[in-house]
Amino acid sequence: MLNKILSFSSFFVVAFLVGNRAHALTSLNMFNDLEEDIHQTSPTLLEIRLYSNIDIQEDQINQIYQDALDNDETQTAQQALHALEEIDAVREERQAQAWNVLIRMAGNGDNQARFDVAKMYEAGDSVEENLEEALRYYLLAASQRHVPAQIYLGDMYYHGHIVEKDLKESFKYYKLAAEKGDMVSQRFVAFRYLCGLGVEKDLNEARKYFKKAGKQGDGNALTFLGMIYFKGLGVTKDLEKAQGYLKMAEEQGNGFVKEALEKLHAN
Repeated sequence: MLNKILSFSSFFVVAFLVGNRAHALTSLNMFNDLEEDIHQTSPTLLEIRLYSNIDIQEDQINQIYQDALDNDETQTAQQALHALEEIDAVREERQAQAWNVLIRMAGNGDNQARFDVAKMYEAGDSVEENLEEALRYYLLAASQRHVPAQIYLGDMYYHGHIVEKDLKESFKYYKLAAEKGDMVSQRFVAFRYLCGLGVEKDLNEARKYFKKAGKQGDGNALTFLGMIYFKGLGVTKDLEKAQGYLKMAEEQGNGFVKEALEKLHAN
């Protein structure tokens, strides 16, 4: 019986993909005829649909449905509409299955799953929106050194998204990500040390983190390093070092470097 089901499923998909309406309608009729037989073997018709690409099917059936409406073919339109309803049921079932798997994985300590669950709670994707739960899962993942969660929390606290704006908390999470090697976070941390945003101003720490990001090819960090040495911010003014960093930044495609180099050459 399983082979029968799989063969039918394959025929159903192929019929719609080839765009042959006669074959498509035949497969729809076969589906209706075999519905009771399939139910006796499988607990749900959804299992059949899991063998095929429902998004591709949906496009094809939608076209048949629209053509049938345009041509006043009521029976064909009803059959196509029935198939679309089944596809919607499959999609809902898949979303529910995915959510249950993610929740189980998150409960078992999978930090990527925790992050994904948080995003879904935030967006109301496959589950009712719940910002408190979203924040809880973001914090849980970040506490276990999940870098994307740390970066996201840094953004959240900086912009006041979901939480109240807090530059100190924002800095804390960016620094955690920076210590794990995230290049952009290293630059953010450096800039905050440079300007004293959410942390006490410290030009030595700023230079250290700009160098970390620069070693990974961050053109903006290299530009900041060039300007630090050009202006002598916390270091002895050194035009040769400044030019070296700015040229490296230019090689990384930083469009703001040209003006900086012109100022340097003017000196």
